[in-house]
Amino acid sequence: NGKRARYTHEMPIDAYTGDAVCLPIDIEPWGLIGPKELEEGCKKVGIKPEELEGMVVALDTGMHKYFDDSKAYYHYAAGTGVEAGKWFVKHKVKCVAM
Repeated sequence: NGKRARYTHEMPIDAYTGDAVCLPIDIEPWGLIGPKELEEGCKKVGIKPEELEGMVVALDTGMHKYFDDSKAYYHYAAGTGVEAGKWFVKHKVKCVAM
């Protein structure tokens, strides 16, 4: 609709807090996280995608280990694509963190 997304400080705190799960995501640098990687992450922690409804989902790609290395952290981080976004909507995820 052409409107910008809200910043965190413009949202109520319950929009991004609550029950949560951290999914380990195996992905190469610059990789595009999609439904396959998300399904595999769910299997690794023993949760079914349909159980994610209303939950905060954190994606652990391992890039946090490179935070002090600006080049590795900012230039090679993986990300989510449109298909991952559709997957989150399908499973009624509350919010996503990386």
